[in-house]
Amino acid sequence: MENQTNLINYLPEFLRDIREYKALTTAEDSEIDFLWSGVERAFNDQTVDTATEYGISRLEKIMNINPKSMNIDERKTEIKTRLGQQLPYTEHTLRNTLNEFCGPRKSKHHEILDGYKLEILPEEYILKVLISLWNKSKKNVIDAMIRQMCPANMLCIVDLKYNTYGDLQKLKLSYERLGKLTYKQVREDVLEDVLYMAYEDLNDLNLTYGEIGDLTHNEIQVDYTSFVDAICTETNSDNT
Repeated sequence: MENQTNLINYLPEFLRDIREYKALTTAEDSEIDFLWSGVERAFNDQTVDTATEYGISRLEKIMNINPKSMNIDERKTEIKTRLGQQLPYTEHTLRNTLNEFCGPRKSKHHEILDGYKLEILPEEYILKVLISLWNKSKKNVIDAMIRQMCPANMLCIVDLKYNTYGDLQKLKLSYERLGKLTYKQVREDVLEDVLYMAYEDLNDLNLTYGEIGDLTHNEIQVDYTSFVDAICTETNSDNT
């Protein structure tokens, strides 16, 4: 709502040209605009989706939430989660909540990748959630949420699903290719997001311009494994 208050229009015409009244109404116009913006903010702050920074901060203070480095959307999600809490929680409810926070995504190969792994060991009273690396910015929020939902007699473990040796084996990467990544990247980064073809990779493969010309630009720009697969497919078709 944008308000451009002009109080002088409410005065009789014979008073509008008087200097004192002009100065008085001009000074009060900004105050009335400020009051209207406060009314608008009060309406917006009644719901989480439309709440302003002030409204979100007030709700966080009431609910004892520490936003830390969360953005405004993550803060709103955290508040809605707190407001929607209902005891007791079931496994179905927990999975639905996790799907909302860190649901699946499509890989560059159009495969559906799970956003988390939930493991419940009732005999050992353990609840374990491993969050996929592309959701690691939400780890603290998810950790706090699950601890609110987890029964007090169960051990609650929330951690990241780090890359394993098996994940690297699936990509069939050479030691030279792995040597271009740091240990932190190999363990903690989404491998699809860091394994892009570089000019040095083309040199390593000793390809001719003719061989590169048989491939599309998209095939060259995707991750290293797909690129090698494309070359192998092209080579096999030439041999047959």
